[in-house]
Amino acid sequence: MKKKIIIITLILIISISIVKLYQTYAISSSVTGDNDNYTVNLNGNTSVVVPANGNKTVYYKIRNTNNGTVQYGVGYKSTNTIVKVYSDSDNNATGLIDKEENKFIKLYFENSSSSSETVYLTTILGYENGGNLIVPDGYYLVTNFYSKSEGAAQKIVKLYEQASKTNVINNDITYQYDTNHNLMKDVGGNIRYYGEKPNNYIYFNCSDYASQTSSTCEKWRIVGVFNGKVKIMRDMPIGKYSWDNKGTTSGAETSDGKNEWPEARLMKMLNPNYDSELGGSLYWNRKNGTCYSGKTADNTKECDMSSIGLKNDTTKSAIADNIWYIRSYNNGELYPNQIYRNEVVDGTIFNETRSTTWNGKIGLISVSDYLFASDFKICNESVNQYSKNYSCSKNWIKDSFTNVGSGVSGWFITPGSFNSSSVKYLITGTNALSSIFANLEWYVSPTLYLNKDIDISTGNGTSDTPYQLKIENNQQYTITYNANGGSGAPSNQIKKHGENITLSSVKPTKTGYTFTGWNTSSNGSGTSYSSGGTYSNNSNVTLYAQWQSVSSYTVTVYLQGELINNYTVVPGNDLSTRFGVDSEEPFRYGNCTNGASITGSVSRVNNMSVATINVTNITSDTVCNLYYTLI
Repeated sequence: MKKKIIIITLILIISISIVKLYQTYAISSSVTGDNDNYTVNLNGNTSVVVPANGNKTVYYKIRNTNNGTVQYGVGYKSTNTIVKVYSDSDNNATGLIDKEENKFIKLYFENSSSSSETVYLTTILGYENGGNLIVPDGYYLVTNFYSKSEGAAQKIVKLYEQASKTNVINNDITYQYDTNHNLMKDVGGNIRYYGEKPNNYIYFNCSDYASQTSSTCEKWRIVGVFNGKVKIMRDMPIGKYSWDNKGTTSGAETSDGKNEWPEARLMKMLNPNYDSELGGSLYWNRKNGTCYSGKTADNTKECDMSSIGLKNDTTKSAIADNIWYIRSYNNGELYPNQIYRNEVVDGTIFNETRSTTWNGKIGLISVSDYLFASDFKICNESVNQYSKNYSCSKNWIKDSFTNVGSGVSGWFITPGSFNSSSVKYLITGTNALSSIFANLEWYVSPTLYLNKDIDISTGNGTSDTPYQLKIENNQQYTITYNANGGSGAPSNQIKKHGENITLSSVKPTKTGYTFTGWNTSSNGSGTSYSSGGTYSNNSNVTLYAQWQSVSSYTVTVYLQGELINNYTVVPGNDLSTRFGVDSEEPFRYGNCTNGASITGSVSRVNNMSVATINVTNITSDTVCNLYYTLI
């Protein structure tokens, strides 16, 4: 009996110790209303009242008051209400939170019952550098995303959530693997594709999103879902370019380049708003120009992005701005979870003045992306062992680089580990990761995040039948009017994709000619359009005024509604004439058609009232009206 009491006592002591250890990761939380004035301060727990058959959206704030980074999660307890992360939330419901960092998580509550319900929330704390979250009894872990129109990110998350899971251990961390779809959740709460041949192909950068085929689109690969956004990389690299090779005259330390992605020449080649820089936004703007290659700052080459760059504004509008983590690491003994932490939280940047994050459109794959893409069921290795273990080569990201040939190498966005001029790269022949000078020439696979509202329509993710994006075509087209030797052309018009537009009714003028309409060719050999007609093509167009020469114009003059005369006027001349009238009252009002103007006066000549009129700006057959009084 005493032995039993001792054992129970030891168990209690150990349990209390574990609880105390777990609770050393202190945290504070609060909930702030989004669609009402609901505000509650809390210390790890709170409740939210959701109306009957209604919904509520609130912000859940978590602040880490510890001395280090810990893993966090959000749990909820309810009977009839579902709780999801809203699609435009800034943060996931699970992930890593750094010391003194705040996480603002936008939560959506939907109550399906006929009475209001109180939903209890709690902040779930994990361990430093990852580990399984311990969900309290009766609570559910908030993991999925919500939007009124389910998007691509939500569908991929749902694939993972609804699938059966297999436990896979790597570096003493248990990961939940969906072996049916080759999806897994990493230590940051991101959903990723892993393994050699996952069905993660997707059509992107299409010339025609209404007809997505291998001839109209490029094949890209889905990396996973990060903070409600789908991350994709081009399956085929666009070519070999230097990461950066700026010399001292351009602000870098040496001509070896600089591992500062926000300033790198490759970044400027891929992203918008760098047209003024040599080797600027060639990929973004789909044009040819100067690219960088070689061991000196002066080593350049001509490159042509017209066939491999972004094809249209529809594609560009689908790309989201995103925060990219650009830290690195020094230790090859680290495992994927530790590499991820170093990239996101506290890795090396080799210069305290350099950026640790970058907000932009197009980047490159990160080292953690590559490591998590390996299958941990057969690759349970630290970074420096990947090249020595054939099983670690079962990695779809490596195979994407290998598509252009055997033994090729590709860049990462991650800075290198030996000096301020080095960048991480993958040697596909050996499956090894290494660092090398930024000025050298390696393959580039553009990587980006899709906007949260982008949806998947059809496809199954295979190479033969990639996912197709359901994407709104927000492209606009400019209609430019050219007077074609005349004057007074209408202002440009903007046409939206898929919508018809009514052409301007403003008619230009040209002395000695009559305007007959518009044409897509200056000589009239193209497609003709009438003034005020309909334009339906989804393309930019310049419309040229068409003219018919005339020898004379007819000016018809009315006084008080009665015909005075039809006058013949030679183009370029004005009309000046006199005629008798019955009244000595002066003219008080006159107007003409087609932009002409009329003025006149009445005087006594030989006991008769005579009107003198002058019609100017005659550019076509014209009708003029004179009145004694304003009507």
